[in-house]
Amino acid sequence: MEREQYMSLLLEMEAVYDDSCAANGYVNSIYTIGIGSATSKGIVPEYEEPCSGKMAVSFIHHRGDKLNVATTDIDNQCRQNFDKTSAATPTVSATIALALEANENLTWRDVQYLIVYTSDHGKLNHPGTKNGAGLTFSHYFGFGAVDAEAVVTRARHWTTVPPQTSFSLRPINSTYLVSNGSTERIDMFCPNEIDGCYDNVGLLEHVVVRVSLWFEGDNAADAQRGQIMMNLTSPR
Repeated sequence: MEREQYMSLLLEMEAVYDDSCAANGYVNSIYTIGIGSATSKGIVPEYEEPCSGKMAVSFIHHRGDKLNVATTDIDNQCRQNFDKTSAATPTVSATIALALEANENLTWRDVQYLIVYTSDHGKLNHPGTKNGAGLTFSHYFGFGAVDAEAVVTRARHWTTVPPQTSFSLRPINSTYLVSNGSTERIDMFCPNEIDGCYDNVGLLEHVVVRVSLWFEGDNAADAQRGQIMMNLTSPR
């Protein structure tokens, strides 16, 4: 992927209260680096949308914070209270630009690895959980706060990851009827009979689930987003 394309992979997530950034198709793309924000005290801002597609966050100015984020403004002015993900996203963009300057051979997947491995939950006040790879992850803060120095330092000596390998799996039963208030569980396995799936998957980077939904019944026309919830459990 060309250098110019990196900046288009950063997406800010906010603005809709009590919503989930998982409903955003761009966030769910494997090529997107979803970035959120955290206050200088490590608190989740009231506008922040949680979801599993969020990769990391950056500290921003928030009401009452001592942290100031400066940027240019209209009429040749300087603004020192740049806030929300409008500030977080370009901060991480700049971090990636510095990493590319340190190592021009980085690919889009290398950049994601660097962010995942160097982001830190130490100054964040929302508990995360360990995923199947032993990394701390939170739906509010992703893999943690981006550490620009750590990203650039590690980028200098980074070895490009091997080529991407992908496998497609289908459940035995491809159609499920979910009635009001009920739950359906679907377990997926990666058998070695499928092109050596088990032996050839060393690291699991992304999982993409494609689902088609339709509503039936007298109230189908009243169906709204959020009425069906899907939980994807990290493989172990």
